[in-house]
Amino acid sequence: MRIYTFIITLLLLIGTLNFPDEVEAASCLNKTAIVYSNGMFTIQEQARESLRDGLRVRLIQANSVFADLTKYDYKLAYANGKGGPFGTTGLDQLLEVSRQAYGDKFMGWFWRALIGDGLISDLVFRSTMQGIASSFNQVQYVDDQDAIKMGNDYRTFLGEGKRILIVAHSQGNFYTNAVYNKLTTENPAWSSNIGVVAVATPANSSPGGKLGLNEPNITVPEDFVIAAVRNTFGSLPPKSDQWILPGSSNVFQSGLSWLNFEQTTLGHSFVGWYLSGTYTRNFILKGITDTINGVNGVGGLQYPTCGGAVITAFAGNGTYGFSGDGGLATQASLQVDTMVAAPNGSLYIAGGSGNVHGCRIRKVDKNGIISTIAGIFIPYPWTSSHNRLIGNGTPAIRAEIQSCRDLSLGPDGSLYFVDSRFKVVRKVDPSGIITTVAGTPSRSPVVAVGDGGLATNANLEIPIGLAIDVYGSIYIGGHSLRKVLPNGIITTLIPQYNGVFSLITDIELDPDGSIYFTGYPSNFSFGSLILKADQTGAFSIFAGAGTPTVSADGRFYIHSPDGTQARQIYLYTSTYAFVVAPNGEAYFADRASTGISYVRKIGLNGIVTTVAGKGMVGVLGDGGPAIQATFNPITDLAIGGDGSLYVGTASGVVRKIK
Repeated sequence: MRIYTFIITLLLLIGTLNFPDEVEAASCLNKTAIVYSNGMFTIQEQARESLRDGLRVRLIQANSVFADLTKYDYKLAYANGKGGPFGTTGLDQLLEVSRQAYGDKFMGWFWRALIGDGLISDLVFRSTMQGIASSFNQVQYVDDQDAIKMGNDYRTFLGEGKRILIVAHSQGNFYTNAVYNKLTTENPAWSSNIGVVAVATPANSSPGGKLGLNEPNITVPEDFVIAAVRNTFGSLPPKSDQWILPGSSNVFQSGLSWLNFEQTTLGHSFVGWYLSGTYTRNFILKGITDTINGVNGVGGLQYPTCGGAVITAFAGNGTYGFSGDGGLATQASLQVDTMVAAPNGSLYIAGGSGNVHGCRIRKVDKNGIISTIAGIFIPYPWTSSHNRLIGNGTPAIRAEIQSCRDLSLGPDGSLYFVDSRFKVVRKVDPSGIITTVAGTPSRSPVVAVGDGGLATNANLEIPIGLAIDVYGSIYIGGHSLRKVLPNGIITTLIPQYNGVFSLITDIELDPDGSIYFTGYPSNFSFGSLILKADQTGAFSIFAGAGTPTVSADGRFYIHSPDGTQARQIYLYTSTYAFVVAPNGEAYFADRASTGISYVRKIGLNGIVTTVAGKGMVGVLGDGGPAIQATFNPITDLAIGGDGSLYVGTASGVVRKIK
């Protein structure tokens, strides 16, 4: 075996990042979190000592301001890396294992590679190794629990209003670079809140640097571990100016000796070498101060905006489909047409109404695991059997569902939905059995008839909207608004041809029994309405009766401004995404003719404010303030038992705002 295997072992240091996203909003602290990200071959207690007795002590000795715990926190970003199997006391143990396994000849190769005597002459092999080395600077690795924890911790710090200064040593630079890239892609504003000082880095870049040509990156020539990497691959680090110190005399004249060198992991130790040499220590400490405060107007970390609602990823990997059952919801592919949240923290998601292969209803439990509870794959082209309703009285998981609109939960935990293709309302009871509770199946146009009789004998014309009240009554919206009493009898609350609306697309109920519903105006004018009715059927326009707001160039309809009374706003598109919170506040998705979506709230005073969305299309901002997030077209909203707001989008992603 050649030395290359050994060097690659040095570099196989981290895994890819798929971060869980739960972050709570908190009060703004305006503190600085100084984080130490350790190198390989370091047990957790040693890493803590390096932070507590090494970095923190040196900072306080240099400037007493760093002792003020109201301004500074000291945190460890621990990474076990790949060193565990070789021992945890230093590189010498890895060398000993290698010597025993491969003999003294191997060790001769290693030492000659360290001094760069030209041993590595195989250009093809060297080129291959350089390609592998380059890949270590990309976010393309397997899952790594340490990196996941770092991402969560940093999101929490930022949500608390803490800016972050990371001192990364050795493999810690790979972790730091990948986490930094991940977080600043999620929320570009965070790039001004996170800074990095890179020590003994095998990476070829430090994206978290903040000082331009004066980046505080230090790797000394006497660091034989990094020297081996450089002399083997040639391209790490790629630029000579990353080797800050011009020669060994700067280190050894500062009071360190060859004995120190041998006892401090071949000049690679963070505390024993880099923080012990006067020149290197002062360079690192100055780099920390300059990164935090800036130099001549360059750099300087800002405190993040915090407080208010925070948005995080909840379900969906952005791929349209139905895969991922049994795993984390964030890694599953989804179709999101409609959602409803259960009091226990579960979220039900239905999608596929426009898919010839049918609709599936899926559940994300309180642990974030996704499963399918209703619907199967329907072969296409359809046969004659698909022209009838299939599955009643059987487990829902084996039923054909050709359409699923407006999920709703009953008081007993049953799940209801509209199958608008067959013009019926179906129910999945707590035992998982599916039945029809309203409508006679038909794929042909029908007229709404059957009032005063059993709902299962009635015709439902174009049913879309649905809601269930605390008594078990069912509200069904189409061209009219109908109600099924707990005894199964159906009545009409608001008839068709009422002169105000033509088609109901969503129904919501508030605690006092009021009925909210969304739909198109009866004159088919541009835009849509949100209406409010009482139990007698008397109704009025709640939101959407205003005139359009036009962009300055006259080309687009844009959102009505915050502070407008709900009745005076203009709703550009049909509002399927609408929900009423237990306190009576209402939330809706507002999409302008530009395609940009916002989540907006109608307060108890009737005033409209924007709670999420900054006016761009996309899926950015997770882990940060919801008001700074971007959205693809929003398909539905749901309110959880803890007050969380779930936002489903056409790109197959559900996000959570809390």
